[in-house]
Amino acid sequence: MPPLYITENGVAENNNFRLTAKQACVDPIRIQYHAEHLAYLLLAIKELNFDVRGYFAWSYCDNFEWTSGYQSRFGIIYIDYVNSLTRYMKNSAFWFTKFLKPSSATPTSDKRQVETGVERASKKRRATSNV
Repeated sequence: MPPLYITENGVAENNNFRLTAKQACVDPIRIQYHAEHLAYLLLAIKELNFDVRGYFAWSYCDNFEWTSGYQSRFGIIYIDYVNSLTRYMKNSAFWFTKFLKPSSATPTSDKRQVETGVERASKKRRATSNV
């Protein structure tokens, strides 16, 4: 199996212009998306011996998309297009920061967080497969 690089992995949300910047930075769907993808990636590494060398979130900030302009939000950094293009970290950016920087008190806490994500995703998959 060749080395694996996962690039441009992320989720788009519709840009709701009625939300304040603070409200728009609450993005639980993006956090769940990345947590579950990373959980399955950990399974692939452990159980299938995949040689994973990179995982890149798409995108680090909201941006212009050729097919939709500014209608979609992709990034973990919110850009306020109305107020001088001010940048704010979304909750997903804080989640990534915590995920990537393990605490010295609990060195396996982030690993456990991913493994918990695998368990949740597996339960959800089993529940939907029984329908």
